[in-house]
Amino acid sequence: MKSLFYLIVFTLALISCKKVDCDIYTNEVTYQTIEKSALYGNGDEEIGEENFVITSDSEWTTLIDKIDAANNVSDDFDNVPVNFDEQIVIACFDQVRPNGGYSLSISQVEYNGSQLEVSIEKSGGSGMTTSVITQPFHIIVLDKCEKNPDVTFQ
Repeated sequence: MKSLFYLIVFTLALISCKKVDCDIYTNEVTYQTIEKSALYGNGDEEIGEENFVITSDSEWTTLIDKIDAANNVSDDFDNVPVNFDEQIVIACFDQVRPNGGYSLSISQVEYNGSQLEVSIEKSGGSGMTTSVITQPFHIIVLDKCEKNPDVTFQ
């Protein structure tokens, strides 16, 4: 009787897991944007042209502290809750630009076998722009995969 109880609890635990199977054919992943904007701190945030895969609350807090170093940019981040038991955050930052008019977008995320491929598009810098120093970024959240995939950025 006791083993039947444990079997039922174990089965329910497995069924309730909200994870994506990575071992399927190329599969576009649904994600939610946390924020897509630009930093205006003239590089004071000390974030280079970088991409981050964030898997814990401590990593997320560290990044938010950097983002908010010059201006309080993360005010709206709470509108998209993140549960690191079930989700990961991808954060992509462009280089610091001498003026406005630049943008960075995560255009597509796909699981390809055991690899997570994140496609990034950059644009801008031509025509009339503002004369403020900017650093475009895009931060998304998506469901975790059964296995921890390698993440590549294109």
